[in-house]
Amino acid sequence: MLRASIQTELDNFFRTLFGSCVPMIVVTNSAFCQARKKIKHTAFLKLDEMAVDYFYTNFPTKTWHGFRLIAVDGSTIVVPKNDETIKYFGLHSTGNNGDPVVLVRISQAFDVLNHITVAKKIDKYAVSELDLLIDHIQHLKSGDLCLLDRGYPAFWLFKYLLNRDIHFCARLTHKTWKSTIEKVKESNVKDKIVEIIPTQKAKKRCANMNMDAKPVKLRVLIINTGSENEIILITSLLDKEKYPYKLFDELYHDRWPVEESYKQWKRRIEIENFSGISVENIMQDFYANAFTINFTSIIAFPVHDLIKEKTKKCIFEYQINWTAAFSKMKVFMVVLIFFEDLAFIYLKKLIHAFLKNILPRRPGRQFVRKRNFRKRFYIPYKPII
Repeated sequence: MLRASIQTELDNFFRTLFGSCVPMIVVTNSAFCQARKKIKHTAFLKLDEMAVDYFYTNFPTKTWHGFRLIAVDGSTIVVPKNDETIKYFGLHSTGNNGDPVVLVRISQAFDVLNHITVAKKIDKYAVSELDLLIDHIQHLKSGDLCLLDRGYPAFWLFKYLLNRDIHFCARLTHKTWKSTIEKVKESNVKDKIVEIIPTQKAKKRCANMNMDAKPVKLRVLIINTGSENEIILITSLLDKEKYPYKLFDELYHDRWPVEESYKQWKRRIEIENFSGISVENIMQDFYANAFTINFTSIIAFPVHDLIKEKTKKCIFEYQINWTAAFSKMKVFMVVLIFFEDLAFIYLKKLIHAFLKNILPRRPGRQFVRKRNFRKRFYIPYKPII
């Protein structure tokens, strides 16, 4: 979470490390930039994978009817523009009549009940969200339930998930699934098991992935939200007694935390505020921040139940103030690494601080999504923090 200039961040780091009242110039900006060239971004990715594995091995994780709920979603971010990044990522127009920018695609598989990013990826904008999803699936396991938005449903994807014993619930669009939706509506029911027959394009993709293209039976549900925009879902959960119709409206909306996660990445963590301009710097920042976010979620995991107990008599449900939590973790990460003997003491203090700084959840609130222009970050003009 390096937001200010490198020298300012270094000075504050050593102030924390040595317990000084004022920032200390111990390492120069130049020395840091040379040293980071010796570290691969995959080091942070490996740290993150180790933390996630530890979490699922040692914590009493939350599930939905025995499933780990994994919402997959993608987004885009703007990275520094220079010859190296243009060559690697490519140049793209933002559609705002401004100068072309270096746009990259990011994607994550997010455990919505436990606030853990199981898999994440940053890649060229030309790489589709579906291709990044295939990469994420390698980190999923048998028995997971994948929640997918409108851009993901595809016959070959459903086949791929089913072959790996991964269930799914996805939203369909009338544009690409018109015949399937009409088949359900013509039967005058809102919950119907239908046979999905692949197109020639889907058959070709299945062949390329060494899968058969036999039709599959899936369940299509029409969710009446009380508005003109009805929600059409398709799922591999065929047992109507075990998974009744009434569960699915709430299930689809359970994917919302992945949307909130991107808000944290972009607004709170400022993922586009990079500390360097090279491709490797960008990769380092992305995966280091992703690791910090996951580590914060792991530290905060027991706090959720403590908040529930503390506020059980309140009108609203309450949750952690994630902005404050991330801010505190910036210092705590230093303490944890360099003062292992004191880590447990500080950990208890950190959990107490999380518990004191909470926010209410107000259900039923709806806001029109505002399409704001991106905030631009400039390496020579870093903020003072």
